[in-house]
Amino acid sequence: MPPNLPSELIDLIIGRVAQFASKTEHNHALSSTALVSHSFRFRAHSHLFSDVIISSNTRRFDQATERLDVLRKLIDADRHSECNGIASHIRTFELSISRPYDDEDSKVMAATMVAIIGKIFKTGTSPCSFSLTFNGHWRWESLEYFGPGFNSAFQDICRNPRLSTLRLSYLYGMPMDLLRHSSVKNISFIRVAFMDLSLNRTSTLADNPGREVFESSQAVCPESIETDFIYTYPLTSILDMTPNKDVPPNLLFSKLRVIVFHLYWSEKEEWDQAAGILANAAPTLEKLTLKLNSRSTCVQTPVYVFADLIDIVGLPDLPPHLTLHHLPLLKTLILSPLTNFLSSSISKEINFIFRHQDHLPPSLENVELCFFFVVGPEDNPSDIFGRFDFSALDGFFSESRFHALTSLTFRCDVHFRTVPRPSSAHGLKEQFLENSRSSLLRRFPCISAEHKSLVFDAVITCAKVT
Repeated sequence: MPPNLPSELIDLIIGRVAQFASKTEHNHALSSTALVSHSFRFRAHSHLFSDVIISSNTRRFDQATERLDVLRKLIDADRHSECNGIASHIRTFELSISRPYDDEDSKVMAATMVAIIGKIFKTGTSPCSFSLTFNGHWRWESLEYFGPGFNSAFQDICRNPRLSTLRLSYLYGMPMDLLRHSSVKNISFIRVAFMDLSLNRTSTLADNPGREVFESSQAVCPESIETDFIYTYPLTSILDMTPNKDVPPNLLFSKLRVIVFHLYWSEKEEWDQAAGILANAAPTLEKLTLKLNSRSTCVQTPVYVFADLIDIVGLPDLPPHLTLHHLPLLKTLILSPLTNFLSSSISKEINFIFRHQDHLPPSLENVELCFFFVVGPEDNPSDIFGRFDFSALDGFFSESRFHALTSLTFRCDVHFRTVPRPSSAHGLKEQFLENSRSSLLRRFPCISAEHKSLVFDAVITCAKVT
């Protein structure tokens, strides 16, 4: 092939190849085109290495470390990789890894991470995303101990002007000034603890006084946040870097458009803090997700373990409460209830959110209800929901206060415990998903009858229980 093809034509060829639906075909084709010439290589690598996602579980720790090592070798083999090589193409870096069982593995993993994150996000102007999740508890100083230079490299990432999204999970002893001089817009802290953080678990963020003016370098004003409130909060202590922590919360949360709260029914203080954030974000908030849980369930325990016991977990007689009517721009509300969709408590829990005395936000258009379902041997594969009574939930969402909605969606993640998972061969999986969708929609005749203009739908996905 001529080496002097116009760059526009090369971009067109690579763009077409990158659109292959199959991930395997996509990667194979791009890898092949990268061998044509330097120009093809550069453009193909910009697609191949744009999103780097590496994950493992406790039984396959070695798999993730091997992939990390391969990535490091590829980066090291590329001269000036951070400027115009593989490292320069990475815009999303996600690492979800189990904690090693011995110190040697920990040293190898930490050293490899230092080598990689020290070279990414160095050039370019496009927004970047960094995610670090440990499937087990890790302390900040341990990472520095096993991989000298980790803390410095990580803080450089956090203060990189290209970083727009930061997700951290299961990290302890994080420095309080982690976000100082950061440009991050989207934050997710799950099971993250900051050192020297003195929590006042009874105060609400809405009550904090403060100044009306602050320097931009002294605070971070995120556009989206996700949190579980367990260790991280008050979030103002991390977002506000002024000496006296006196930036008003309504300024810190003045740009919030998206919120994801992980809330526990038994922890009223967490709901109070969530209410404080909602109060300060009310003028701008457009999307709210509530993932509800119980202290008696383990975050990392497979959901199917509780499928038969979910009613026993128990809901409080006087549960905490969030009012939503004061959110004038809220368009989308997503709920992930604690209780099984088929349990006797599901209607009770939904009523806790949509209380009869409460008005819905005038702008609310879309409601999604996310749940799981465990297929048993007694369930008909052609009609898995056929033996269950959903009349209470059907009647609830048929009430007149939901008439203003334009979309109501039930999202079901189907798990298989004692029956075979449908094969993808011969379209069996697709047929099962469509049959399940039809089965669920038939269980709600009142919703369809009462809301003529409502788009009522169900989305079914298959999850493999391990």
